[in-house]
Amino acid sequence: MLNEANEIIWGLGYRNSRDETKPLRNTVFDPLEKTLELYSLFIQDRITVVPDRFWLTIGSKFENHTYTDWEVQPTGRFLWKPREDHSVWGAVSRAVRTPSRAEREVQFELQTLPPGTPQNPGPFPVRARVNGSEHVRSEEVVAYELGYRFPLTDRMLWDVAVFYNKYKDLGTSTTGAQSFVPGPPPYVVSPETLINGESADTRGIEIATNFIPIEWWKLDLAYTYLKMDKDPRLSQIAGTSPQNQFSARSAMDLPRDFELDLWLRYVDDLPALQIDDYLTFDARLAWKPSTDLEIALVGRNLADDQHLEFVDLFFPARSTEVERSVYTKMTWNF
Repeated sequence: MLNEANEIIWGLGYRNSRDETKPLRNTVFDPLEKTLELYSLFIQDRITVVPDRFWLTIGSKFENHTYTDWEVQPTGRFLWKPREDHSVWGAVSRAVRTPSRAEREVQFELQTLPPGTPQNPGPFPVRARVNGSEHVRSEEVVAYELGYRFPLTDRMLWDVAVFYNKYKDLGTSTTGAQSFVPGPPPYVVSPETLINGESADTRGIEIATNFIPIEWWKLDLAYTYLKMDKDPRLSQIAGTSPQNQFSARSAMDLPRDFELDLWLRYVDDLPALQIDDYLTFDARLAWKPSTDLEIALVGRNLADDQHLEFVDLFFPARSTEVERSVYTKMTWNF
């Protein structure tokens, strides 16, 4: 702490990662071996403007990655307490996502279209090839948030927050000119090169409440609404995030050292990934005969045999469904 009004924290970081790859049937990295370095620095000052009433927090993170120059990620936020049990807060922040090795240096065959088909009426097979690019740079978002926390009763606390995010330099791809490879066997290459170039705006609201109906029972309810711009160029991006999400969690402390936790969750459909909306239900029954030992019976995804939650557009074979599962767990702390 610098003084009574300023609380400063800072830190330094360094990360070194090295990988060795081998060419696969459809995928190759160039170069096969790579060492990546990340240098980071952060500093933040929490300023007490009015004691017990108003605070400002300003700071920034600085990163230098093998693939990028220095990235500055500042943030500024305020917290105002008009009353002891009411809080109003807001924030403006910039964040980046640095490119991965795959986005810069991978080459893989996405699919092969056989000749004489609607997708490929020509006489030769067409291999759709995705190429990374050394020109891929960081994706950026500037996020604006405003929230209000207040108690409705002594046993119910509400959080309401609105947000607006402005994205730019989002990753996309561009189609290059086809080329003929005489083989054998002969085929046509249709290249897609990864680039930056898309932008998007999202906005929405988050509502959450913590409710304690009785001393041994706690309920957490949450709802999120997300809206993305309907620019036709962003139709695929827009359809990869659910527009509506709802969550209800219940935690009960039962007699004889038992606990019962229930979690119901709804997620809207993802049209770009051809994923329907789904409902999940999880349950956990635990017994704590002592403070160091816990034995639990857990059920996951009990509302359905299995359902799809995400599809990898580049590697469809990696897309898996979440199945129903039941297991026991024992935890012993010593």
